[in-house]
Amino acid sequence: MRRFYLFFVVTLAFYLIVFRTLFEVNAFSLLDTEPSYLYYRQYLFSIPTPFSYFYNFLNSIWWNSPEKIFTVLPFILGTVLFYVMSSYFNLIEWKKWILSFLFMLNPGTALILYVGDAPSILMSYAFGPLVFLLGYRLAKNINLKNFLILSLVFIVTNWIYFESFILDFIFLLPILFFASNKIKFLLASLASSALSFLSLVNYEVLVYEIVVPSLNITSAHYIPLYVKEIYYISFYLGIFSIYLFIKKYKIPSAIVSVSLILLLSWLVVFVKIPNIPLINAIFLIFQSFQQKFILFISGLVVISFAFLKSWKYIFFILFLMSLANMPCINLYTQEHVTAYAILTFNANNYAVCEEFFKLQKFIYEHPGFYYIGINKTFLLECNLYSIYKYENLIPNLLPVSFSIFGVNAKQLAYEGIKYYLVVSNETPNYSNFKLVFSCGKFHLYENECFKSIAFSANGEPLNVTVTPCKVIVIGNSTFAKVLVPYYGLWKGAKDCNGYLGIPMNNGYGEAINEAYYINQYLIIVDFIVLIIISGLLAKLCWSKLRSVIWLKRM
Repeated sequence: MRRFYLFFVVTLAFYLIVFRTLFEVNAFSLLDTEPSYLYYRQYLFSIPTPFSYFYNFLNSIWWNSPEKIFTVLPFILGTVLFYVMSSYFNLIEWKKWILSFLFMLNPGTALILYVGDAPSILMSYAFGPLVFLLGYRLAKNINLKNFLILSLVFIVTNWIYFESFILDFIFLLPILFFASNKIKFLLASLASSALSFLSLVNYEVLVYEIVVPSLNITSAHYIPLYVKEIYYISFYLGIFSIYLFIKKYKIPSAIVSVSLILLLSWLVVFVKIPNIPLINAIFLIFQSFQQKFILFISGLVVISFAFLKSWKYIFFILFLMSLANMPCINLYTQEHVTAYAILTFNANNYAVCEEFFKLQKFIYEHPGFYYIGINKTFLLECNLYSIYKYENLIPNLLPVSFSIFGVNAKQLAYEGIKYYLVVSNETPNYSNFKLVFSCGKFHLYENECFKSIAFSANGEPLNVTVTPCKVIVIGNSTFAKVLVPYYGLWKGAKDCNGYLGIPMNNGYGEAINEAYYINQYLIIVDFIVLIIISGLLAKLCWSKLRSVIWLKRM
């Protein structure tokens, strides 16, 4: 136990030193990892999760702490859990240390860190060794206790990242190759995955119905950017596979076989299927964001090392892995991330200036649902990190494809733009626009022609109230176009060029957001599943404890 405590302290100290710059900045923005809003009014419905409540709780104690904590935590957790797993399989101490750190310090984890998915995908990946260990124990002894423990871990990972019910299932697939009772193990594993899905069923169903249909695309256009990396991974994975199959290592061969399956699954980017609810969403997990495959292939290879005795081959594969130069691909751009990029991470390069939050405060103090325009040409000239920063930190930002010079402000008003943001060291003047906020290089202009985000058929502005559960429009018209994004769960509205089209009767129209009410019912299922599994597990543990106490009294 002392060795474990020593390892934990060293791991904690090591990663706190590596990521020390996170705690030097007030807030940082790293693509998908964005700081929390300091000032925010919610008008549109957003899907809550149990984990989001915990996120908000941490923010109430220390603003922006969740983003920092859950960027570092996956590395600590994954390294420690790999040590626990390798201890179960009786590895010698120095091998435990090397492999435990390698599991979280490899090209795949570096890639995910720099695309900003440490708090989600990397956190899910960090539980991989524990899922593999619990799956191994379940395969050896399929009983209710082992099943419930595995299910509980699945639930926790799925609460953190909603695709974990599939991604962490990858770590159970190798066990299927050597499980004594393959059918029972497969059914138990699928049941655990299904329970984790049900534990977040409100989010799973709604995100697949609202978000995924808009992402029903193929990622084949990314292939030219990935060819080099696909060839490279195929090279060292092929060499490793041939060695394992020649030596007839049972468990490592099973693990690497799953890695080969993941590698081949890249081919699904060429497949296009109809938009079938849920099925299409699950398929999209494998069709998009190929960085996940680099991550999980790297993790599986490291886990396979734990079952090898000959270290000269391991070091050879490690050498090949360390040469990897992985692409960070987003929005048709390419940035390379090396295997050593984690050790040189500097949050100061991604710090968010205070002007963003002062702008948020101004918007918060001027309530109402409206859009903030920004010159699209300016936005496209920014680097990828700046684009994400603007789009995620400024609510309802709407790029406009023309310059404001010489453009009638009414044109922007019909697009729902109440304010126009100019990012410049100068403070220009515009006709029909009044400067209402200026801080540093941020200048916000109010559109004096703006009246509403709801319009009649002839373009006259109407009175509108926007809440998370409904939109109410009032005025002299039989039909209203409301500039609120449309999706299939709006009742009483139809698609009007991507916005709400609401029929009106006697000057009144109403659209109900059914997603809001569906969520209220489904979120109950989340907690019922957790309570049942936790209750059954607690009952089993109490029965065992009571038996031990009874035996001692004898």
